[in-house]
Amino acid sequence: MLLEAIIIQSSRAFQKERSISAIFHLLKGKASIQTVQDSQTYRLTAFYGIYPSLTKQTFEQIIHELIKHQYLSYVSNQQTGYPTKQGLHWFKDIKQALPLKHYQGFLYHKTDQIFYLRLLLMIQVLTNRLMNETSYIPIVDDPAILNWMKHVYPSLKHEPKRYLQALYEELTQCLEQCDEQAAHLFVDRITTYQHYGMSLDQLAYTYQIKRTDLPLWFTAIIHQILKQITAKKEAYPFLNQILTGLSVNGMMTQSAQKTYEWIQKQYSLAEIARLRRLKLSTIYDHLVEIALFDKQFSIRPYVSEQVQHEIIQAVKATKSFKLKTIKDHVSDDISYFQIRLTLAATDIELE
Repeated sequence: MLLEAIIIQSSRAFQKERSISAIFHLLKGKASIQTVQDSQTYRLTAFYGIYPSLTKQTFEQIIHELIKHQYLSYVSNQQTGYPTKQGLHWFKDIKQALPLKHYQGFLYHKTDQIFYLRLLLMIQVLTNRLMNETSYIPIVDDPAILNWMKHVYPSLKHEPKRYLQALYEELTQCLEQCDEQAAHLFVDRITTYQHYGMSLDQLAYTYQIKRTDLPLWFTAIIHQILKQITAKKEAYPFLNQILTGLSVNGMMTQSAQKTYEWIQKQYSLAEIARLRRLKLSTIYDHLVEIALFDKQFSIRPYVSEQVQHEIIQAVKATKSFKLKTIKDHVSDDISYFQIRLTLAATDIELE
């Protein structure tokens, strides 16, 4: 139900201007400038990267079910979908029971799963240390997470009781702000000394939640926790320690950052392309990415205020963010690049 609701909301936001696959890429957090810009332009940053484990097969199955129940209308020749009146009515009826407002995917998609796995492993390690148990199988097999634990463990192993108490108190404060069922889900997943947390299949059966929705429920909980602990760092020192070394901001790619450095040194785009041995079109993509992530970046050297105004007016007149639609309603000398850059740098509200 949760995944279906997110697909309905996303397809509605896309206004038939993006394919169904664009929703899949959005939820997976595809690291392409097109997906990133789609999330910004269509006000879907909350959902960016919130379901990295989603498979194409599962996604297509859900789409098929939505079409079968007449919640989603599919235009095969354009590969787009849009919610039907019945689908919108269904969404309105169930959205209040779902954690849709808690997602902050664009902000946390590079942090949430790492933070969560670190947290689960730390609880397991400290509870076993408290009981002097050294023979157990770590619930996390990610080498990066295990190496992190090895690095921090020496500073924790001598006082496991104190750290566990601090962790318990901070997590309790966080979970008290969550929905009761969500809090129980989170706790039932935790593994401690001689107690293994429930599997996703067990949780799905116990709470009568679709197996495919559970990763989304956990992501919503983790985002709630991250929002709380980063807003009040002094109140959650131990949980913030688990965040050490992680970024809680959406970041542009390293290649775009490199281009940004050259721009700040006053090099022209053509010079940057030549020096970096990249196509000029790639540098254009970098500029769009820079504008998306740095709202202080001025695009006036590339798009005059007059041209920006014309593009914005075309968007409002057509009520569309589709590049070709906008291009057809502006002067011939305005390029697709200038349109993309303006959309990236400007928050345009459609009336």
